[in-house]
Amino acid sequence: ILSYRALNRFGLADPDLENQLLLSASFAIQKLSAEQHSDGGWGWWVNSSSNPSTTAYVLLGLVEASEQGFAISPERIVRAQEYLRANFVSIDANVETWEANRQAFILYALARSGVPDIARAEVLYRNRDDLSLYAQALLAESFWYIDPLDSSRTDVLLNDLLNQSITSAAGIHWEEN
Repeated sequence: ILSYRALNRFGLADPDLENQLLLSASFAIQKLSAEQHSDGGWGWWVNSSSNPSTTAYVLLGLVEASEQGFAISPERIVRAQEYLRANFVSIDANVETWEANRQAFILYALARSGVPDIARAEVLYRNRDDLSLYAQALLAESFWYIDPLDSSRTDVLLNDLLNQSITSAAGIHWEEN
């Protein structure tokens, strides 16, 4: 779907490639639609339990597909959003970093899909020191989707990320344990 978007956005007309991409994307969308569980989520495998991370990835893919003009049932997206909202962890002193990171990813998927959870994003923002760098970046993008005109939290998160960057002759990169 992203390749299809790039072809269209940059005017790289290739009818054969475009047809292949359309067929592949349509097949993938049908397969994902058929594999959505009754609770609204998706698992790593068809027969495995629903998983919040997998569901967030699928939700992002469906939203992107919809934006590129593919027929996506709004019900599929709503059910995925509901599943994700039902599978948050409580952010407190005992939360593991991976759990907080996953919550940042889920909040990003919800914000990107049009139903941000502002209260949970704010709680995670107040506990941002517990997040990995990539999760801080996802949280910054979530706040941008919540309100692109209110950059107060986004700017703080981006400044924190820039302060942790390492500059070398080859460019800028980040490192963490």
